[in-house]
Amino acid sequence: MEASDKRIASQLFTEIEKEFNRVGLLHRVFYRVKSPESLKSKLKNNPEKYSEKGKKIQDLFGFRITLYFPDDLKVAQNILSSLYKQIDQTVDEAENTIFDATRCNFIYELPKEASENSSTIISEPRVDSTFEVQYRTVLSEGWHEVEHDLRYKCKDDWREHDDLGRALNGILATLETSDWGMSKLFEELSYRHYKNSNWDAMIRTKFRLRLSGVLEEQLKDQFSINELGKKLYRVNRDNLLTEVSKSSLKMPINSNNIVYLCNYLFFKNHKITNLTPPPLLNMFDENFEISNQ
Repeated sequence: MEASDKRIASQLFTEIEKEFNRVGLLHRVFYRVKSPESLKSKLKNNPEKYSEKGKKIQDLFGFRITLYFPDDLKVAQNILSSLYKQIDQTVDEAENTIFDATRCNFIYELPKEASENSSTIISEPRVDSTFEVQYRTVLSEGWHEVEHDLRYKCKDDWREHDDLGRALNGILATLETSDWGMSKLFEELSYRHYKNSNWDAMIRTKFRLRLSGVLEEQLKDQFSINELGKKLYRVNRDNLLTEVSKSSLKMPINSNNIVYLCNYLFFKNHKITNLTPPPLLNMFDENFEISNQ
């Protein structure tokens, strides 16, 4: 592996991690750089597929982003598309009557400085100035690893064993159902905490972010007044994360700040606004000025 390429991959990883942590998503990011041996093998095995003026290899740098919850996949894709220019995507539609793996792969353009400093891209004209990102949930991640190494790369081992191949796909279907079930479980848990006025727990289970800290007492006192607790429970999580991902907001992701931000964006309770620290209000004004005009 070329030192320059390893450094580029590390820089991309740092940028992606920083942005996901800024939004607060529960996630894991993995990456690899295609080795010289792997690159040579891919070019040798597909001599007519890749050319200097035609289709090029686009996954010299490969990233895998795994999300804890399936509804975060779209948020993660929006975050990456705001950081890098999206070139292409391959997203398979799941069929109701077939158990099979589905791809969710995106191709992004490398930053100019990275492509100019990659020794592999400079020396090999059949390699594109791009990187690939695969999006998965944590529950499906292990299955895909097993399938890739022990079926995709070993197709002969599975010939005349279609029943077991279908059973392996059925395990993936079970994991997809578990993904859905996990989200529904936390929705129910959040609702129970809301009904019991357990506001700290409601915020944690509703927003499912990498939160820290506990609610200040002065905020808790307001939750039963003017149905503030109900308003917070009804905040659309996707809308909140979309607003944050589109902005450049850099604030500590804790329960208090989530309440202040939801109030600023959605229900604008004057008492909560008065409790919001002035530096935080200034930060909100700078980042959400357009959406509050």
